[in-house]
Amino acid sequence: MADLVLAATGGRPRVPPGLDVREEELPLAVDGALRVPGYERVHAVGDLVVVPHARFGPLVFPHWDMAIGTGEHAADAIAGVAGELDRLPYWWTEIGPRTFAEVGWPDAAVEWAEEDGTHVGRDAAGEPVAALVDEPRRLREARTLLGY
Repeated sequence: MADLVLAATGGRPRVPPGLDVREEELPLAVDGALRVPGYERVHAVGDLVVVPHARFGPLVFPHWDMAIGTGEHAADAIAGVAGELDRLPYWWTEIGPRTFAEVGWPDAAVEWAEEDGTHVGRDAAGEPVAALVDEPRRLREARTLLGY
C-alpha cells in the first residue's frame, strides 16, 4: 500500500471523506513525520497541520513557504530520511513602496528591540527568535542572526 499525502493551502482546511477526523480537530496535530494520528501511512501538510517545529514547538503558520516545507518533509519521511522539521517560518508583504519581511517565530519573543536597523525579537534566554526587516536584501542577514 502506498502512502497518501493530504495537503491544504489558502483557506479553511478540509479532510477528504474516509478519514475519521472532525472539522473541530483542524488544523491537525501530527507526529514528526507529519502522519495523521490513527493512520500510519497518511501524512498531512500545509495549512492542514499544526507544524511540529524542531526549534519553536507546535505552531500554526498558514503560508505557502511552510506548505512547501511540510510537503518536502513529508516526502523525506516517506522516503525514510530521518530528521526534524526545522524550516524557518517566513513571510513578506509590500505596503506602498516598501517591502517588509519577517523570519522566525514572533510568538516566542518576549522582548523586541531595534538592532542595526533590524527589529529583533528575543526569547526569555535572550536568544533571537524573530527578525523583521524593511529591505528584502537584508533577509539573508536576518536568517543568519537566527542561526539559519
